[in-house]
Amino acid sequence: MLSRGRLRSNRNFVYLWGGRAFSEFGDFFGELAMSWLVYTGTGSVFSLGLTWLVFLVPRSAVRLWGGVYVDRLDKRRVMLGTETLRALLFGLLAILAFDGAAGALAVYVVSFSVGLLGALFDLSSDALLPSVVESR
Repeated sequence: MLSRGRLRSNRNFVYLWGGRAFSEFGDFFGELAMSWLVYTGTGSVFSLGLTWLVFLVPRSAVRLWGGVYVDRLDKRRVMLGTETLRALLFGLLAILAFDGAAGALAVYVVSFSVGLLGALFDLSSDALLPSVVESR
């Protein structure tokens, strides 16, 4: 069993853990912002629920079967690529929201895409962990 001190001194583990923490933080606030955007735009609880549904269903489906494919890829590139794409999607949605052009459909598309890409990020991060942390 690795001690906490040894894990904290492992630079690669700290980077991986930090990246994962910032990713989760971004997911939470991104989905919160999209929920707020849909609810204030439509006033519909159904639309609000649909925003979360289109985020969680692809995320769950990809997590069930995507690991087989992620294992064949460069995990670091998958993580960096998915995070970059998600940042661009959130940025695009923010621009649309400031212009007043972000409708519920745009939020659903971004929510679906962010959920799907987030699952790939999580799978890559999980698969990378054993190679980052030594067993003893």
